[in-house]
Amino acid sequence: MTRHALVTALLAIAFAASATAAQDEPRAVQEIRRVLEELPQYGVFDWITFEHDRGQVTLGGFARDPSLKGAAADAVRRVEGVEQVTNRIETLSNAASDETLRQEIHRAIYRDSPLSRYGKADGTAAIHIVVNRGNVMLAGVVERTDDKRLAELKARSVFGARKVENTLSVSGQAR
Repeated sequence: MTRHALVTALLAIAFAASATAAQDEPRAVQEIRRVLEELPQYGVFDWITFEHDRGQVTLGGFARDPSLKGAAADAVRRVEGVEQVTNRIETLSNAASDETLRQEIHRAIYRDSPLSRYGKADGTAAIHIVVNRGNVMLAGVVERTDDKRLAELKARSVFGARKVENTLSVSGQAR
């Protein structure tokens, strides 16, 4: 088998596995993900996670805009099949130094970089930059391990970043 054929076969298997996983997800999980992603306050400087278990939803993560915490809980409560929402979303520091660090890391990752393809025209992004009191967390999904490494390198290169935690996932790889 040629290398091209092998790569094509592996990609087909990965796409089939992700399509099957999406089909196996309960409808409520798909809807929760959709309503969270569509929140107008949700952006590149936020990261919201959730767990769903038989109608019980626990929200987690970080919100730069304090109103996002409540908006996320309200949106999830309206999803059919959701009976209870526990909201553990943390509101991030709004210190000027954190805001400057957010902007600098955003520029480092998205401007004139191979990673710029992860930014979308609508202002959303695949690489989320969470900054709290100088500590940085990168979250989201990238296509390649090299992209994950480069994002971390770019974040670490910004003056003022105390600690950088890279939680980016690589699509198609087990977590």
